[in-house]
Amino acid sequence: YLFYEEGTVPDLEYQAWDIRISFNYGTGYYELQQASDDTIMKPVYEGELWFAEGAVQGSHVGIEWASQIQEEIPFGTDRTGEIFGNYLVHNGKGLLEAVYYLETEKNGREGEDLHYVKAKGILSSSNGMNLYRGCVHGCIYCDSRSVCYHMDHPFEDIEVKENAIELLETALKRKRKKCMLGTGSMTDPYIPLEKDLGNVRKALALADRYGFGFTLITKSSLVLRDLDLLKRINEKTKCVVQMTLTTYDEELCRKIEPGVSGTRERAEVLMELSRAGIPTVVWLCPILPFINDTPENIKGILDYCIKAKVKGVICFSMGVTLREGNREYFYRQLDRLFPGMKERYIRCYGNQYEVPSPRSRELMSLFHGICQENGIWHDNKQIFQYLHQFEEKQEAVQLSLFEDVLFPGNFTGGDYV
Repeated sequence: YLFYEEGTVPDLEYQAWDIRISFNYGTGYYELQQASDDTIMKPVYEGELWFAEGAVQGSHVGIEWASQIQEEIPFGTDRTGEIFGNYLVHNGKGLLEAVYYLETEKNGREGEDLHYVKAKGILSSSNGMNLYRGCVHGCIYCDSRSVCYHMDHPFEDIEVKENAIELLETALKRKRKKCMLGTGSMTDPYIPLEKDLGNVRKALALADRYGFGFTLITKSSLVLRDLDLLKRINEKTKCVVQMTLTTYDEELCRKIEPGVSGTRERAEVLMELSRAGIPTVVWLCPILPFINDTPENIKGILDYCIKAKVKGVICFSMGVTLREGNREYFYRQLDRLFPGMKERYIRCYGNQYEVPSPRSRELMSLFHGICQENGIWHDNKQIFQYLHQFEEKQEAVQLSLFEDVLFPGNFTGGDYV
């Protein structure tokens, strides 16, 4: 949101990047962000701040203490890290940026910010879909924040395709061949909003009705809500749940992935899916250099995979990728959570896209060895072939024909009734 002092005329073009207020889902605070090419102004403002056009007209938020103790700091001064509970970052535009935590509560519950669009299509050429665009999970490394994806709205303001289910049903009716459908490559399908909207569940119900396979990628235990549909699909063809695991240590996980189920909880979900006969695949990435690139982390995650009887583990390398958009966000989070770590990344990697761990060779050897010993697939090509290969179980085909004759169902866009 943009803001300005009461009684002044805002220069929206200038303030669009210079001064803003946003909600940090990782910390649970509103953040007042102010950049300057000479100094961080002192004080920012006193009293009330009023949102400019584009936010909620007439709304206001108090920052009674936010600027009282921030000292004036010349541009270029190395003062990153915590300063009286606030912090400074370089924002990627050559400007020093002050971030203040505002003591106020966000209206509504997490995940409530959304807007609707009408989509022209829903399935990609590889039969993937994004029912939502944007996310509130707050993972510090998220690649989906990258500029190359052309997301023209705030990342935490979820874009909902209001006609997605209608488009999906039309597309499935027209397909001559059954195939695997997929979701979750750009946005975790089980964001908090899904609890209310249920679009993932509706998509699963369509896959079940029309006999398509399904695979999804998530970090949320909410996937167990749809266990009944996952099982129905898997009885007819194949349904695979993919789960991302990056950090064995729970405290570190809460820093890196603040808005999702913890690693232990995700492992329990994998075990529950295994007991239900649903095949699972784990994504072991990204592994952040100097943060979670340890043998203990890899062993801990793979121990969970062994106990959950996962079919395969995808791991491209021990490292992370950074590019315009996600790099700036990642560095801001490093400044907040791991003071001094951003400078270490810059010294070691500059502006590289691929950011490998210095221990990558050692950790990859460990990864392949443990998987091999425990019968877990660890060849990425083999796993991707499995995920894309449609399977039709003959017994299910015969039963489906029998049911269609004797018990024709009515589909409501959600489940069978």
